[in-house]
Amino acid sequence: MYQKAMTYPDFHTHSIPSVGMYNWMVDEWLADPKPPSALVSVGIHPWYVAAHELNVHLQRLEEIAALPQVRCIGECGLDRLQGPALPLQTEAFRAQALLAEEVQKPVVIHCVRAHQELLALHAALKPDVPWILHGFVQKHQTALPFIQHDFYFSFGAALRNPQSSASRVLPLIPMNRVLLETDTADCSIQQIYEAAAERLSLPVEVLVEKIFTTFAAICGKF
Repeated sequence: MYQKAMTYPDFHTHSIPSVGMYNWMVDEWLADPKPPSALVSVGIHPWYVAAHELNVHLQRLEEIAALPQVRCIGECGLDRLQGPALPLQTEAFRAQALLAEEVQKPVVIHCVRAHQELLALHAALKPDVPWILHGFVQKHQTALPFIQHDFYFSFGAALRNPQSSASRVLPLIPMNRVLLETDTADCSIQQIYEAAAERLSLPVEVLVEKIFTTFAAICGKF
């Protein structure tokens, strides 16, 4: 029996988790270059991409991407509603995706209303490492091409609303492609697991073990 069966791994959070992965932005490294002891993802968020400092931030990211506690690159991505123009966001994302290939670490992706652009980048780059859509809240028709291209999906607090698109699409995602996260939500990761287990008609302990297995398969052991 898996000894950590009732510990709830949090794939993506902005608080240091008991078990899981803390989202650590390059800006934090620049302010205080002391890597946290927690497992982390590290990247340049599309909201904060700036042309005049992009090269510096990418250089810093390269310096820390190979640290053993850095398990993923990101969050990075594309956002049509916030941040600089999409071409600059695309430049930053592409550079981070290529770095992820170099260090062989998965990519945590923030994507808002730029799903076709993201799919086009995936087709162009043909990555070997997993790409994970974090905070997924879209409908099945949006999810389908990402399922077909073997993306992973991380779901969050939206699952607590049984009528949300996230709740409706979760059962349609292959179970070995599902992760759970708190992100910036004011609820606990346990509550998100309980909601997900209800949507999937699974015992919580079974869901926890499945996600531990998926987390370990793409990010390594804790």
